[in-house]
Amino acid sequence: MEVEVQMKIEIPTDDDGFMLLKCPHCGDFFKLIFSDMEDYGILHIYCPYCGQVGDSYLTGEAIKLAEAMTKNFALQQMHQVIKRLERKHKRGLLTFKAGQVHQKVYESPVLLVVDTTLIKQYYDCCNRNAKIKPSMKIAGTYCPFCGVKDFEYK
Repeated sequence: MEVEVQMKIEIPTDDDGFMLLKCPHCGDFFKLIFSDMEDYGILHIYCPYCGQVGDSYLTGEAIKLAEAMTKNFALQQMHQVIKRLERKHKRGLLTFKAGQVHQKVYESPVLLVVDTTLIKQYYDCCNRNAKIKPSMKIAGTYCPFCGVKDFEYK
């Protein structure tokens, strides 16, 4: 029996609609607009600093929330299965006792991180914006949407 479960994690955005992300390779933070990340025309997201493609750019806070939600869901499902076994096998050679419901793990919401040090960078190649560290604007960054090195300094 295969069951598909979907959970939603709300990740807040700043006033401009940018979401905080963290590169799994270099560990630096940057921001992108969520709708840009969901665009089917974009195959990969590149780190604007190191140019690497990552599997996930979620921050540690978002990952901890996902783990807590998953653990709570799994414990709830296991308790329900044991409860059904308990009702089914009340008398006989084999009995089950479900016991107390496990205490839920606290699901700490992802907080809005106001990072005023990141500035907007426009990428001509893809006609999109990102927020990056100001010092990297001079050094040049990779376009998060196509991976092209951008040395724009205006």
